[in-house]
Amino acid sequence: RDSGGNSKFKALADGRGLSEFTVKAWVNFNSAGTIAIRDSHNVSSITDTATGRYSVNFSNALPSENFTASGMSGNASGTTGDLRAVTKDGTWTTTVCQIRVKYSDANGSSAVTDDSFVGVTVFGG
Repeated sequence: RDSGGNSKFKALADGRGLSEFTVKAWVNFNSAGTIAIRDSHNVSSITDTATGRYSVNFSNALPSENFTASGMSGNASGTTGDLRAVTKDGTWTTTVCQIRVKYSDANGSSAVTDDSFVGVTVFGG
């Protein structure tokens, strides 16, 4: 609680914690071949919308669409020299975060890609 008696952190019955410093959602999934969630928190499903493009669907809506997400991706083959980025793609709402996975290789080529590992973490909202 702060000096005014207001709660800074709230634990919910479903195990989620609410505050400005807790993760609102996270997911670890395979996007190569058949899309599959390995593990997650507050993510009900992933929708494959196109090569390298996904919608992360939240189990519980966020308070607002003013959240931030960070991500990482990679492949199982151990390719080195590739720069991979997970970026915002499309419209974000309180119930969905749309992302794009893109790689750039040492020769300057780039493209969206399906990777065997994609991770996304959501804060704020």
